[in-house]
Amino acid sequence: MTTHHTGSHDSHVDVMLTDCAKQDAGAVLGALEAAFPTRPGESLTEALEPRPGAKHPTVWSASIDTRSHGHELGPVHLDGTLTADLSGGPRHVREVKKVLGDCFELEEQGSVSGDQEVELRVRLTEIPDH
Repeated sequence: MTTHHTGSHDSHVDVMLTDCAKQDAGAVLGALEAAFPTRPGESLTEALEPRPGAKHPTVWSASIDTRSHGHELGPVHLDGTLTADLSGGPRHVREVKKVLGDCFELEEQGSVSGDQEVELRVRLTEIPDH
């Protein structure tokens, strides 16, 4: 059973969004949710609502299960720019990066590779003429 759990975890990419407004975080998480559908009844964009009494977070985060690859997407509207940090297995991070590159203008800002995991920082803006 441990192998099954580990295999499931290996397909996940952690995504952290910073330097952005709630609507732009929602646009990115919505695109990722369309590309990698969650289980019925779950939603990445639900995380955009703060707990009662809490202030809006400065970091929006989600864990993307790349096994559930869904729709191919085109450009998605952003009001501003944002930074996305991706971490996970190299193949899975590349899958998430490709989806983000299809939806947004993507500028790679640096990466760190480990034995089993890679961390990648990208800057996202709206694709020109969208």
